[in-house]
Amino acid sequence: MSVIVAQRNIDNLRVRAPFDGFVSVRQNTMALGGMLFPGVVLPEFRPGDTAFPGTVIAELIDTSRVEVTAKLPEHDRANVSPGQKVDIQVDAAPDFHLQGTVRSISSVASRQMFDVGGTRRFDIAFDILGGVARVRPGVSAALTIAGPVFDDAKHVPRAAVFDVSGQPTVYVRTASGFEPKAVQVRVRTDTVAVIEGLDQPAEVALINPAAGGGVAKRAAPAAPVVQQAAR
Repeated sequence: MSVIVAQRNIDNLRVRAPFDGFVSVRQNTMALGGMLFPGVVLPEFRPGDTAFPGTVIAELIDTSRVEVTAKLPEHDRANVSPGQKVDIQVDAAPDFHLQGTVRSISSVASRQMFDVGGTRRFDIAFDILGGVARVRPGVSAALTIAGPVFDDAKHVPRAAVFDVSGQPTVYVRTASGFEPKAVQVRVRTDTVAVIEGLDQPAEVALINPAAGGGVAKRAAPAAPVVQQAAR
């Protein structure tokens, strides 16, 4: 009878997965006594470790449907929407590219615990269209989101667009100095702003002339706009 009870107890310790997939063991945050600091590498849970009730030790990941998650910088939030196509290059398999679409973007920005930058980021998720057999959970990837294409448009450096009484404004060089010109911003990237309102190429100020200075740069026809998400 004791042998039967012992065997039943052993069988009860086995957790059987309801579907095929990968088991991902979580990091043991209590391995260093709960002390965390930037750059620390925590070990995974191992047999014999102590865990508090409710602690997640491992996750079972269903690989029949794979998604990619990333952090989208705040200044790119207005340029990305669900359904846009994305090119995915997995670092562990750089010889091929995956195709996907933007599935969802969080409505509230967040900041990492040890993030020292001032830019907030939005959580963004992508669906992969086929070819998931070579993708393993937890790997990193580089993402390129295909943005809209603007024909016969002009762009200026992002720093050349100033907010004047709530109106996007550029300062155009004239014979008498820099004159303000109200424009409409169609889209912004990290470095440029695609605008409407300038009828011809012009030199624009990169520093607000009202505050002094006046570095100028010539506006030029815009190329297709492409944004890239944080790895």
